[in-house]
Amino acid sequence: MHERSRERSVRIEMRHVRCFRVVAEERNFYRAAERLHTDQSALSGTIRELEDKLDGVELFARTQRSIRLARAASGCWKRATIC
Repeated sequence: MHERSRERSVRIEMRHVRCFRVVAEERNFYRAAERLHTDQSALSGTIRELEDKLDGVELFARTQRSIRLARAASGCWKRATIC
């Protein structure tokens, strides 16, 4: 089997990158949703969709009161800030 045939193609859209970037900047889904002119539920769904596309990698460590960038997401954050 060739190396390429084992690779899985992941299609990440710019909306995923934009949402990730704004949530990472705001560290708050409510404020991020306001900036993106959407609601928290839709934004949360977009972030979960992105995490699913990345094989379940958690991008944010979530608690009841706060969120922070997960360690695995630090490389993504650096790339997203150039978009």
